[in-house]
Amino acid sequence: MLPVKPRRILPTIFAVFAVLYMVRDPKGAAVAVTTGFHALMGFMDAMTTFFNGLG
Repeated sequence: MLPVKPRRILPTIFAVFAVLYMVRDPKGAAVAVTTGFHALMGFMDAMTTFFNGLG
């Protein structure tokens, strides 16, 4: 059995790397967040179109 549960340590590691990325390259971090947001919005638009086409 692992001494640390992966459910608790993986989000912590992800958060630490995200903070380090923001501190070391704020402009790159902003681009990454904007790109992720646009990808999410594109996915939601596609899902909306799909579900509207069903009805």
